[in-house]
Amino acid sequence: MSERRNMQIGDWFMAALNVLLGAVVGSIVDYVVQIFTTALWPFAVLIPLMLAGMWMFDRMSDWIFSIGVRPENKPAENARAAIPATEFAGGCRPWCCCIEARPGGYA
Repeated sequence: MSERRNMQIGDWFMAALNVLLGAVVGSIVDYVVQIFTTALWPFAVLIPLMLAGMWMFDRMSDWIFSIGVRPENKPAENARAAIPATEFAGGCRPWCCCIEARPGGYA
């Protein structure tokens, strides 16, 4: 048999996390058992059903709300290319303040 390795910091952290999660799950189970043994037992049935419904809605929400999500449109290979802005008005850009780019040209 091989030698056991020493525990690292991450191992201690995961052990503490496991203990914490065990305490939380144990308290939830104890609470549900207490609800089942009282007159409030319908809540103990409804709570898991509501959680299951929320889980199913979360899983199906991508399928339900996918109407607005479309794949990117890819142009055809023989489509015309857009004219670069530098070729507008003889090389002058439309947003600069030179006279040639103004509507109507020279005043």
